Amino acid sequence: MNNNKISIAKTKGLTDSLTNYQLYVKSKISSSAIFAQSDAAASNSTAIYAKNGSPTGNGVLAVVTGAGAGTVLSPTFNLNALTGLGYGNATAVAASSAGGIAVDAQSLSGYAIISYGKLKFEKIGAGAGKILVSDATGEATWQNPPKIMLDNPTTTGQSAVEFRNQGSYVGSFGWSQASTRYFLYDGNTGTNPLVIKDGRVGLGDRNPATNMLEVNGNASKSTAGDWLANSDARLKKNIEPISGALNKLQQLQGITYQWNDEKTGIKRPLEAQMGFTAQNIQQVFPELVSKDAQGYLQTGYGTYDALYVEAIKELLKKVEALEEKIKLLEKK
Repeated sequence: MNNNKISIAKTKGLTDSLTNYQLYVKSKISSSAIFAQSDAAASNSTAIYAKNGSPTGNGVLAVVTGAGAGTVLSPTFNLNALTGLGYGNATAVAASSAGGIAVDAQSLSGYAIISYGKLKFEKIGAGAGKILVSDATGEATWQNPPKIMLDNPTTTGQSAVEFRNQGSYVGSFGWSQASTRYFLYDGNTGTNPLVIKDGRVGLGDRNPATNMLEVNGNASKSTAGDWLANSDARLKKNIEPISGALNKLQQLQGITYQWNDEKTGIKRPLEAQMGFTAQNIQQVFPELVSKDAQGYLQTGYGTYDALYVEAIKELLKKVEALEEKIKLLEKK
């Protein structure tokens, strides 16, 4: 004992300074320097109780100078700064703090904490289906799964989720700031099967600019039948019969043609087609022709079904009138 300080050494030649220690125990043989055990029957008995009144000190400071893992809860006790082993339902290591940090684990080069079992975090909003989320200061709480955010720091790049197969790139989905659009990129074909821009959807490497849905190429359904749309009279107003349908049809010029489109970026069929020109339709039905975002005329061919019906009816009336005249002539 030296100035109310106690020094115990199990091997001669241990001469570490006692300046900063009230109790100093050191061992260089393969046994524990201190072993504390409480056999009391009371559930709140304590083998070692350490309390530090300084706001910057430590209640217990355990340091390992050899190659160890810091704090490890494991039956293998070699080269561990602090080892706790609990039997049954007992707690191996318990740490509590009234307002500070209960456990502060640091490692200069290895792992600060290694767990060989389950980890459980309580009293920070734990709940089924939640994940641990930290704020800017590193303080974590259990929260409902947040949104996945991909933040592009530049004004011309893109944010994307990549898909890989055994390390090989196969495609991606993301946002292109340069094109201001969402995209689904197929790495095998080098195309964008899906593009979303300004609320419009483009299919088949089509950048939609005018219509809500634009398809570059053919489209099909799994079964035969028409595409359906509402046509209920209760949803319409200003209903008037079509007059002069036959005369209007006579002004339309049916043509055969081949596409010569090197401007819109749409893949056009190479075979000969049948139809009309939008300019011809515009002369007869200007309300059925509009311009797309690139300034080219567009129209919907299915719109003329009612016109065909009324034209056939007008033609049938003419045929019936001629038949009546023939009957009169035959009676003479």
